[in-house]
Amino acid sequence: MIEFKTTLLFMLSRLSEQRTTSAAYHILRGKKSSQTIQDIHLFQLKFGFSTYPKLKKETYDIWINFFVDQGIIEKTNESFRLTTKGLNVVEQIEINIFSKLNGFKFHRIDEKWLASLQLLTQTLSNLSYSNNRFIPVQDDPVVQYQVKKLLKMQSKEKLTIQLKQELTQLLLKLNEADARLFVVQLTGHNRVGLSKRQVAEMFHLHEEDVQLITMSIVHQFLNDIQNNPQQYQLLKQLILEENHTSLTSTAKKTYELLEKGFDLDKIERIRHLKTSTIQDHVVEIATQIEKFDITAFVDESTIKQVVQVIDQTQTRRLKTLMQHLNHSISYFQLRLVLAKYQDYKASDYSYEPITRPSRS
Repeated sequence: MIEFKTTLLFMLSRLSEQRTTSAAYHILRGKKSSQTIQDIHLFQLKFGFSTYPKLKKETYDIWINFFVDQGIIEKTNESFRLTTKGLNVVEQIEINIFSKLNGFKFHRIDEKWLASLQLLTQTLSNLSYSNNRFIPVQDDPVVQYQVKKLLKMQSKEKLTIQLKQELTQLLLKLNEADARLFVVQLTGHNRVGLSKRQVAEMFHLHEEDVQLITMSIVHQFLNDIQNNPQQYQLLKQLILEENHTSLTSTAKKTYELLEKGFDLDKIERIRHLKTSTIQDHVVEIATQIEKFDITAFVDESTIKQVVQVIDQTQTRRLKTLMQHLNHSISYFQLRLVLAKYQDYKASDYSYEPITRPSRS
């Protein structure tokens, strides 16, 4: 089973000496800031994004203090770093344990899908016993509407059979412990699903472990459903339509103006925003839009120079990189190259720019 302690330590190992310990907290919570979005791409932590949206800072700090007390990490003036002991612990982590988590891909739909499944299961179970007076486990109006819509499409008997078949098919792909952990959280007739805390007590886990294991299971289910929609005709209908771009709404508006050919100065005037804000949007766009061309802002020779410095210094800290670059470029340009760093490495520094019309 995936553990919160192991997951957090692995994330911290990627961020060591590059960011503060709060960076991993923002990733787990799914903070939609330009910095966090850039970090999950830059440090290859997309799997953990928004896998714990309700994580409390006090709980997170307890884990950080635990790592410090155990001599696994040590805080520095501006960041933190793994100790020799911490590095040895991380070396023992099998990275494939995170392969089932895909927070960045599913963060817009996973919680709603799970909530819809929980409500549908409860509803069909109670209706099967001719009980239509029960307190729904989910009070989200969007989730309730989704389930009510399904109930109008087919008879409760057919829906019950179909739900049982499809859910069983998914559960059989899990190990016994994970399947049981998931099922005990479902509510049925005269049977209340367990809370995360109750599940943790039953399985002798931390509550944080239960959250990540549950999200890992949900992501496995969603991946299977999307890859085999014909096998899950009912469960796929619980997936609410997702916005295919994870851009924040304000960055999306800037992107639309860029696509129309407006330059940054014009966009600032149109949107009545500061230069730094528009630049944040562009960095976010560069991070998330695979074919977005940054050569309109940074020339090819500068890009190659920055990539080489990153490789030589093995750091993503802006201040350190700027010192090695002798402040020859702007922080905006540096952040753009960092946003596309993995793409440049994969393509051996080559980049094919996209031609856009110019509009003043």
